[in-house]
Amino acid sequence: TDVDGNTGTASRTVIVEDTTVPVITLTNGDIGTTNYTVERGTTYVDPGATADTNETVSDNRSSNLNMAVSGTYIVTYSATDVDGNTGTADRIVIVEDNNAPVITLTNGDIGTTNYTVERGTTYVDPGATADTGETVTVDTSQLNMDVSDTYTVTYSATDVDGNTGTASRTVIVEDNNAPVITLTDGDPGTTIYTVERGTTYVDPGATADTGETVTVDTSQLNMAVSDTYTVTYSATDVDGNTGTASRTVVVEDTNAPVITLSGANPYTVELAS
Repeated sequence: TDVDGNTGTASRTVIVEDTTVPVITLTNGDIGTTNYTVERGTTYVDPGATADTNETVSDNRSSNLNMAVSGTYIVTYSATDVDGNTGTADRIVIVEDNNAPVITLTNGDIGTTNYTVERGTTYVDPGATADTGETVTVDTSQLNMDVSDTYTVTYSATDVDGNTGTASRTVIVEDNNAPVITLTDGDPGTTIYTVERGTTYVDPGATADTGETVTVDTSQLNMAVSDTYTVTYSATDVDGNTGTASRTVVVEDTNAPVITLSGANPYTVELAS
């Protein structure tokens, strides 16, 4: 308005708008941090997030997160206000497996994972499997197949996340084979043994293949009576296995009777007339 009272006018358009993006606050995942460690193979449950102006917060987990594969992923959260301003925030999600492989032993003895093996043989393991398919390593370093005893064989499997599962098997090494007894020949070319009646019995001898002491049982033998007898041999190893063998002993008198003449020798008689 001028001094003469004339009034001129003009108008301005004023646009009132919000150009500030929403601020997204992530709820902590792991203690003290917004990073979030989850178990591989489970269903993802997000810790949550909020926008300072209460907009709905969405995320891209469906396209950017694979719960079946161990790895480090980025989940991005976004919120858009009524003015079209979009705010974002990122969370680091660590997918990993903290569960060690579970090892299942194949049965050794019937109905049990214990395994009884023959001493002196080559050890052949019954086998084992890991539930997540890892290779199972067998440690037989404590096993001595030459000595009868009870041993522990250890199995281990390590997954791609470095988790190691273990299992153990009791292996019983024992000898179930009885000693084999070999008789020394008595009569030439045979183990049958002919002895003189009335003498003292002297056994030809016998040996066990694994070196045990051989015991000779002559209780059925009567050196005073001509007959055919059986002498029994036995040997027991450290595992309690007993082997036996027998010999036929023929007691006989090979000495001819000694004839003693009565009267004079020579004996003179009168020629008959």
